[in-house]
Amino acid sequence: FDDTQITIETSPDHFDFRLKEQTIRLKTCLLVRTLKDGNNEILEFGTDQEIADSRIFYLFQENGWLDNSSRQVWALRNFLQYGIKSLRLKNRAVFRPVVHFTGVFSFDHLLMGYQFFLFSELAFSAGAREVYFSELDHRSMQPRKFLKLTD
Repeated sequence: FDDTQITIETSPDHFDFRLKEQTIRLKTCLLVRTLKDGNNEILEFGTDQEIADSRIFYLFQENGWLDNSSRQVWALRNFLQYGIKSLRLKNRAVFRPVVHFTGVFSFDHLLMGYQFFLFSELAFSAGAREVYFSELDHRSMQPRKFLKLTD
């Protein structure tokens, strides 16, 4: 396995995706267009400038369209996949990276503690081999580690 590690520094306002010297900062929003068939198409990640026939959706704010939890998961999954794969495209040697999240406690008021499970599952769906959280488990003083249970 490749031992490449990606760090994702999280906050409700932006995520910083880091791989060695590379950093991609994305605002936590999507530019989305609703198609004639009712499906949604993501036009841009991390931009808050609208274009014709599009809407901006903030991942961690109440804004109508994302109040539906399945849409939130869909949007966040695509957001994480885009950030991770953007780093991976720049470094072709990356294969199934180890992902480290930081700052996840800043989501407690929004995700009520489910952010560990949600972020780890979405990182696995984006190709992560292992997922860690920098916040310490106070009982063991070790970083929280999540391993994918099924393929």
